[in-house]
Amino acid sequence: MNFKTHRQSYKIKKTIENPPEQWKIFRNTHEAIVDEDTFQRVQELRRNKRRPARTGKSNLFSGVAYCADCGEKMYYCTSRNFEERQDHFVCSTSRKKGKDMCGTHFIRAVVLEKGVLKFLQILLWYISDCEDLFRDKLGAKRKEDF
Repeated sequence: MNFKTHRQSYKIKKTIENPPEQWKIFRNTHEAIVDEDTFQRVQELRRNKRRPARTGKSNLFSGVAYCADCGEKMYYCTSRNFEERQDHFVCSTSRKKGKDMCGTHFIRAVVLEKGVLKFLQILLWYISDCEDLFRDKLGAKRKEDF
């Protein structure tokens, strides 16, 4: 409710999201069931929730994969009929707001896993081969952050 969405017509069932400026928020209309700290903590956990799909499958990158162009989360897509190589991630913006907002960005889960594994292998090679240089750069970065 609260004017977050609307429909063009009662005949067309597609829901259209309103921009946040048009939302109506009525604060403190009811007595709080939980304290503000608990509420904020739960909201943070919900933003980063990772649960298995309806098929019971889950992926290592669920909840942590983001679109390279728009920066929004990517949804893990799977099916009982999919082979493991068909599982994929798709951009949430293109799913929710349409392809004109962010063209369909898609990556297969196995490709993402192989890419991250390759990156980690290169990083570990760099650390082991150039340990002194890595230690110096890490120390400089920590000093800069401090």
